[in-house]
Amino acid sequence: MTSGGQSLRRPRWITAPPGRHRRRAGRTADRRRAADGPEEPRAGRLVLLILTGDARAGDLAGWRRGRSVLLGVDRRIARTAAPYGVRGLPGGDAVAASELRQAGRLSRHDLKRPARAVDFARALSAVRMVMMRDLAALERSGLRVARPAAVFYAVEPPLADAVAAEEYEQLAREACVTWVIPGRSAPLMSPLFAGGARILTDHDAVAEEVVHLLRR
Repeated sequence: MTSGGQSLRRPRWITAPPGRHRRRAGRTADRRRAADGPEEPRAGRLVLLILTGDARAGDLAGWRRGRSVLLGVDRRIARTAAPYGVRGLPGGDAVAASELRQAGRLSRHDLKRPARAVDFARALSAVRMVMMRDLAALERSGLRVARPAAVFYAVEPPLADAVAAEEYEQLAREACVTWVIPGRSAPLMSPLFAGGARILTDHDAVAEEVVHLLRR
């Protein structure tokens, strides 16, 4: 267990099944390796789904919509063949309360509206920290992990102060970044967050569009 309550144990869904099935699977894998040589690590991916905005805003419908979109992304990537590790971050700052999960198993609790205003620069730092921890955990499990992805649903566009811009630049170097924002907020999105990112305006099929981009 590391600081902040984050566990670096092998994700449960990647481990072999218990008991007799595990032994049988192990013997089958041993015979396959003997016949075909060492197996290539399976390819997997880490996706961080981040619901962000001004927690003081009274737009409860906007927060519910953002949560619905991100949960829709989670469900849809669960249908792909490759193993995905997914973490939902409400506001990007609730690291201790979040958990790395198998795709398709996020809940509304994982993406609830933050209880207080969140400093966006601090939130970005938390995203990067947890991303590196999750990548290490997935790689130790035997996966060959592709470049991680960070998907933000911004109920309101974040403020682009100097510290946030620096933190965001570091994140964008390490991960594929996608933003989903309500159409009314698109003109307010700072160009500082557009560098190297894909920005989508919200629409009925935006979850499918996000998943399409993730699979490219």
